[in-house]
Amino acid sequence: MPAEKGIIPGWLESFSISLIALGFNEMTNTALGAGMGTSGLVGPLATYAAMSGTGTASGILILEIITLHFVAPAIIALAIHLLMSRLGLVKPGDMKIV
Repeated sequence: MPAEKGIIPGWLESFSISLIALGFNEMTNTALGAGMGTSGLVGPLATYAAMSGTGTASGILILEIITLHFVAPAIIALAIHLLMSRLGLVKPGDMKIV
């Protein structure tokens, strides 16, 4: 069952980004974009639509969306994966399809 450990970095990344986006940044979304993530860019575009009328400058809003939807999740998931690799919790080939 080593493949199950492979979901931990993504899960922890989602949890931490949610805390950042909601707790510190107060990002909002529409019902259409809620839970969509970056699937077809529905999540980021819906976030922009929901937050464009909040008074935040358009450039700042786009930067926040890029940071919290793309850049920070990649960095956090990679850091968690590297930590888990260093601790021996995941090894090369754990996610190999047999």
